[in-house]
Amino acid sequence: MVKLLDIEISAARLTLRVIVAILLFALTLAALYILPVVLQNYVITGIPNAQIMAIATQALDPKTPTIGILASLLVLTTVMLRKTKLEGPLLILLGASLITYSIVLLRGGTINIQIPVTEIQGLLEFNTPMNIQAAIHLNLTTLMLASMTAPVLIMIKGAILASSHLRKS
Repeated sequence: MVKLLDIEISAARLTLRVIVAILLFALTLAALYILPVVLQNYVITGIPNAQIMAIATQALDPKTPTIGILASLLVLTTVMLRKTKLEGPLLILLGASLITYSIVLLRGGTINIQIPVTEIQGLLEFNTPMNIQAAIHLNLTTLMLASMTAPVLIMIKGAILASSHLRKS
């Protein structure tokens, strides 16, 4: 038996827990870090038109991968320390990091993309000097709120576990 904080666990169960934690860490890291980094790198290097690249980079936030690493590390830690006194607070932190990820990824529910005048002139095939401004406003508030449902439930579970552990002490 191995003592892990306030619980005793067999070596076989601890090994299985480590394997599951690493697997979930890898999946979370792939979804929340690697995918956004690859997408950002593709936008920076793979789009030949500088103006279209400028439009695409407006929709991507460079802070997203960093928050993805934090969430992945919290997944690893939470799975490793399951059924210990730290599980509740770790679940609260995990839920908060996932909510932050949703807010940053979806830009607070509204994505504003400014269209350069040269792109508008190219589409209209009209090359005279003009003063046209265009912007695309995407309202993704409903999607953002829907993506926050699971993290809020994770935070509620963490609060329940933390309070029940405090009552036992």
